[in-house]
Amino acid sequence: MTTSTADEMVFTQQQRREIAGRARTLHERLEGPSNDSGPDPEISPTTILDEWEGLFADEEQFTERLAADGIQRADAEAQLAATKWPSDVPLPAWIETIEELIQYLRASDPTRYSSTPDDVPFRELLTGFSEFARGRLGTLSVPDESVEPLVEGLTRRFHALCVRPLYVEFKSFVEHFDPELAAADPDEFDDPPTEYYEEFIDAMFAHGISNLCVEYPVLARQIAVIIDNWVDAISELCQRIRDDAPSLRERFGIDGSVTSLEPLSTDAHAKGRIPVRVSFGSTDVIYKPRGVDGGVALYEVLERVSERTSVTTFRSPEYLPRDSYGWMEPIAYDDLADTDAVRRYYEQAGVLTCVAYALNMTDCQYENLLVDGESPMVVDGETVFHPYVDPAAMPTPTEVSTVAHSTILSTLLAPWSVGDPRTPSDDDAGVPHAGFGSSSERAFKDVSKPGIEAANTDVMTVEEVRPEVNLTTNTASTTDGDHPPVSYTEALGEGFTEAYDAIRSLHENGAFFGEVLPSSLVDGIENRLVYRATARYGSILRSAAARDPLRDGARLSVEYEKLAVPFFDGRIDADQYWPLYAAERRALRRRDFPRFASSPTSSTVVHDGKELPVDVDTPGFHRCRQRVDSMNDDDRDRQAWLLQYAFGPQVPGPAPEPDVSANTFEATARTLFEEVLDAGIETPDGDAWVSISPTETGIDLYPTDFSLYHGRGGIALAAAALFETTGETRYRTVAEEILSPILDAIEDGGPPPNLGGMLGVGSVVYTLTVISELLDADEYRRAARSAADVVTESHVMNDETFDVLEGVGGTVLGLLAYYDRHGDESVLDRAVACGERLLDGRVLEDGYRVWRTAEDEPPLTGFSHGACGIGYALARLAEATGDERFLDATREALAFESALYDPNRNNWAKSHEDTSYDDKWCHGRSGMALARLGIADALDDSDLHNAAIDALSETARAEPSNMDHVCCGNFGRVEALLVGARRGTLDGSHAIGLARRCLTRRDAHGEFSMTGHTATFPNPMFFHGLSGVVYSL
Repeated sequence: MTTSTADEMVFTQQQRREIAGRARTLHERLEGPSNDSGPDPEISPTTILDEWEGLFADEEQFTERLAADGIQRADAEAQLAATKWPSDVPLPAWIETIEELIQYLRASDPTRYSSTPDDVPFRELLTGFSEFARGRLGTLSVPDESVEPLVEGLTRRFHALCVRPLYVEFKSFVEHFDPELAAADPDEFDDPPTEYYEEFIDAMFAHGISNLCVEYPVLARQIAVIIDNWVDAISELCQRIRDDAPSLRERFGIDGSVTSLEPLSTDAHAKGRIPVRVSFGSTDVIYKPRGVDGGVALYEVLERVSERTSVTTFRSPEYLPRDSYGWMEPIAYDDLADTDAVRRYYEQAGVLTCVAYALNMTDCQYENLLVDGESPMVVDGETVFHPYVDPAAMPTPTEVSTVAHSTILSTLLAPWSVGDPRTPSDDDAGVPHAGFGSSSERAFKDVSKPGIEAANTDVMTVEEVRPEVNLTTNTASTTDGDHPPVSYTEALGEGFTEAYDAIRSLHENGAFFGEVLPSSLVDGIENRLVYRATARYGSILRSAAARDPLRDGARLSVEYEKLAVPFFDGRIDADQYWPLYAAERRALRRRDFPRFASSPTSSTVVHDGKELPVDVDTPGFHRCRQRVDSMNDDDRDRQAWLLQYAFGPQVPGPAPEPDVSANTFEATARTLFEEVLDAGIETPDGDAWVSISPTETGIDLYPTDFSLYHGRGGIALAAAALFETTGETRYRTVAEEILSPILDAIEDGGPPPNLGGMLGVGSVVYTLTVISELLDADEYRRAARSAADVVTESHVMNDETFDVLEGVGGTVLGLLAYYDRHGDESVLDRAVACGERLLDGRVLEDGYRVWRTAEDEPPLTGFSHGACGIGYALARLAEATGDERFLDATREALAFESALYDPNRNNWAKSHEDTSYDDKWCHGRSGMALARLGIADALDDSDLHNAAIDALSETARAEPSNMDHVCCGNFGRVEALLVGARRGTLDGSHAIGLARRCLTRRDAHGEFSMTGHTATFPNPMFFHGLSGVVYSL
């Protein structure tokens, strides 16, 4: 390795200090020693400070954030402007590395590096970086050619870091000489020119890279740090291969020298360390730069538990544990022979889920599981005995963390995610691509990253692309195709239940922690604490590779500060884990994914080999003992149901004939509401709830928001209705406690400004208005009035949803609920603004002006998302204002739906493209008849009124739904039939009879048929759960 001298320096001493100073993050400058004053920074300190403060909801939160690290605002402002490395401190070693790299490139011929694949943008330059790093390895104990895959992997790491600034510089270069070519579309060229590209690469090798480092000092630092860490990591690996050769030969039967070192991940930890496939001719061994004792323990327990079931016994892969690292037999994907083998695979998958649950193992997502014939094999057991972190201290909603931490969902073997779009998604939990795959077809991540079209030509352009997810190796398949879990939920459940009962039996006999999992198996394990999702760190690293963060370390700090926000916006309600953030920053500065280590029997957290001032709430092995101690029938049934439901909800049959008395309605409502309360999850803000909803890829967990639909509003409304019916003050108290966070939020500035009558601010206004009436409590009326102020002109004008559920149509109904009871022209004005938006937002469909309420669908009929629901809102607005324009729009909406009416069905098709005929509150006849009853009153139209009653009579005669809830099931019909009985000639016994059938189902099966609902995991919400049923009864 050469050493720079003063005469050979690429940069002047002044430039060195400026590059090193500007590359420092703001955190480093504030922690000291401080930067010295220098030339004005490239990015205004005011701009950076505004962006930093803008991450937080308000000035109070930002002030709290500064105080957490003892930062004075004046000091921060001073260091944002300070651009020189402190004069009394030696320059960092990376400055020497970057100068040596530049000298190396200046002496190199760019054409030496053109053999790198064409799809790598700026391949010559980035390969030059990698070859320089290879040259610093010195003499290795492995053949030079075996390192080639690692060098290629390093080149791709440089691509992720450098592509955006290099692209900008290249485009500026081309534009200087040929502006028209710089803006050209690559599709216009059969053989794109490369003249300017080649000139640009030549210029970069000659002098451009030094200019790039001056303009992008953070980029220079990170290139140098990556090189230094890569050299150390590969040298360490090669030395370990040499030292462990005899043991590797004995354990794995290797023969011969190393032929290839293949990187298995781009997610580097601990200063550039990654797993590597080490090939010795025809035999491969996996090197892991961290302990493998967790994997040994996992497979020992799997083997011992499965032996005590009827399920095929697990096979344990070979391991060679070493101090702080280890070796493992490769696990390879293998198809299954036939459907009998597939069933045996899913039985083993059930056993694996149960053991992972018992051992509190997390992070078994798609990259960590392979289908090895009839066995689902975990690739990395580093999260076995995962330490327990109090849900209130996690960067996800407390109620979601509580559910995840207490169920099989924490394993990530089953697909789930946080489903409420109104909650912050930066620290999203769950996994859409779970350990057990459902399809080997191409899939893509939800995130995007910059991709280059026509790479390494004069017309290359950037386009956002979504990375592909390889699901072929974790999806059970035969030669006939994929066999997804949804077709084998019974086998999954059987395997899980057998393993669960076996563990319980062993534990009751004192054998589980004696014979199956003795303490000796736990000793020496170093496991991992997953505090945030790996994807979150990936998002930060992507945003940190944009131009501005690479130009100024202070601006880079703003990207890292996104991780600090949850500590101050209410998501994290504890400060004991705050020191993790400083460790995260240190890892991210060197382009590592932060990795926290712990011991299953200790509360200490370790990072980079050093203990942090952080103690987990419960060590992982202790948590495992607690879980096994608490195993019982209810927990088994709950976990088995969740595992099966995540892959495919069972379709229930129709409601049975009634076998209960209508006199039981009130008593049943009381009982059901107790189930709602029992489902509450304790949080720092009082009880909260979670509901489950199936999706195409798994399940969504919905934390309680403020809404009527799946939030506090709906549960409080049920409590208030019980108070009004029974007169018991207990229900009033419960309603008040549930509503307290909503009132606090309104007092602090209002609920979130989402629109809608069921999900948005309209639902909040409606709920508080009705509850103020039910409880005779004026504070809820005042809160409803304050919430109405959230409906501003800008929010209304930007709405593109329009419908009753979550658009301006529903907002009209919420505002009018208040206006009808209490007046207030300001509230009416806001409703009128919503009405104007509805008139302006119409599109022409089949000759009628109506509303497109979903991007991927034509205008719909129906109440919640369709024309008559919006028409009803406009009719109510016309009643309040006397404005005929709103009535005209209502008539046109009805005319649109009339064109889709089928008299033989006495029902309306969903749209011109979808000719399904539903009978639900949300879609189809029940809700459409409800809307027409309301519109008939506004229009004073007896024919419309009679048609609505006729439609409800058809609903009364129809076969009940196989679902019972309010939104799409029988209790939605019950509500519609009750309204029909009150407003027309419909016999009220129809509603009573249908409700009795639903209660009969509950008596027979122990539960209603509702979305995401079972007796051991009740759905407490209003529209899909128990609260709506309570309200109806």
